[in-house]
Amino acid sequence: IVEGSKHLSAAFLFGRVFQPFDLSVRQTSAEYWETTGPLTELDLDTSFLIARSEELVVTVATGDKNLQAKALEAVGRGDVSQLSITPRNGRFTVGAASSRWLAKAVYEHIDKAVSRTSPKKIHLFMAIPQTTAMQLGQKFAGMPKTLVYDWNGTDYEAGKMIPGGVL
Repeated sequence: IVEGSKHLSAAFLFGRVFQPFDLSVRQTSAEYWETTGPLTELDLDTSFLIARSEELVVTVATGDKNLQAKALEAVGRGDVSQLSITPRNGRFTVGAASSRWLAKAVYEHIDKAVSRTSPKKIHLFMAIPQTTAMQLGQKFAGMPKTLVYDWNGTDYEAGKMIPGGVL
């Protein structure tokens, strides 16, 4: 059972480190989300921009928050490949089964983007439930090094650098 920080970089790292284990994560005071179980599909909108760069900026949101401008500002440049994943109709209501599906779908989109651009580094910006960040971290084996950012209420700041390859 995991309880603790709302920092998504820490949640992502926790999932990455405990990749081989089934987790039961306390998402709310009354609800635990399992990392294994049935999946419920959500309607995603994705955009992918390829640039001549060794870096890939990935933004993932479950609400109507547009992360792209703040993400590029945090990275300090706009000449990077960009993958954006958002709800098709403005906002998701995420539960345990849809969180598992979302982590799987996001990973698959990132994997395709990595295959097309071969980045040496991924910049990951998330506005998603903490459990979804853990589940995404569990799937991230074999990716390039990834810098995960945290929202401080005003801007994104660098959180944790996750080593590339297999831990």
